[in-house]
Amino acid sequence: MESVKLNRNRSASEVTVDTIKFIRQNFNSLFKSLLYIAGVPILLLSLVAVYIEHTTQFDPLGGISYMMFVGIFIQLILVYLVYLVGISYVKLHRNRGADNFDPVLDVWAEVKQYAMPFVGLMILVTLSYMAGFALFIIPGIFLAVALFMSGFILVYEEETVSEAYSRSMQLVKGYWWHTFGAIVLLSVVIMGISIFLGLPSFIIGFLLGAEQAMGEGLLGGTAITILTAINYVFTVIYNFFSVISGIGAAMLYFSLREKKEGSSLSNEIAEL
Repeated sequence: MESVKLNRNRSASEVTVDTIKFIRQNFNSLFKSLLYIAGVPILLLSLVAVYIEHTTQFDPLGGISYMMFVGIFIQLILVYLVYLVGISYVKLHRNRGADNFDPVLDVWAEVKQYAMPFVGLMILVTLSYMAGFALFIIPGIFLAVALFMSGFILVYEEETVSEAYSRSMQLVKGYWWHTFGAIVLLSVVIMGISIFLGLPSFIIGFLLGAEQAMGEGLLGGTAITILTAINYVFTVIYNFFSVISGIGAAMLYFSLREKKEGSSLSNEIAEL
């Protein structure tokens, strides 16, 4: 299979295709980055998330308990961490070449350097989404597309939070529908994976709910332990797939740069 060329003009569908190709072609080293840098946090925080899931119930009258907010916060931490590992990996792959960087030490150096501003940017972007969706939804959709690449821009172009925020909007300007189409296709892929990996949680939740509704003895203690362990394994696996969004943002970024700044990008490449 021919190696994915990062710097090229892509259609919306090609963004998704090249994202999957890039992950397949670099799976070993990319997975090594994720395993060594995000593996332990994912194992521990996924265990906490599964515990919260099976010990916290939603009360329509009492609302959402603080433990459910803790679970949501944990999931956001994992998404941000895996996303940052993914875009840091692409940055090094692009700037140094596929085999000229350490997938653990060099990627970890990038993650440490940008962790705080990245979190700050993600908070700003999330607040923007919330404000946009509060204003009759459409502004939220617009911002969700316009700011999709801001995290990658922060790391790759080494910009400040405010510069990455505005730079993403500038790149998308004039190509909003193209960007929207690419994001929708990426979302379909991620949603498909989510549904597949979410089936064990759904089944387990149904069985445990039936256990409570029908009384003790429907499931044995050993069965519940096994089901919970299976749910934990699938939760861990699912958290690694946040990297798809990071790689997809990179592919879209390079595509839009080629569309809007093709000559300057070619000069940059020639200087490498």
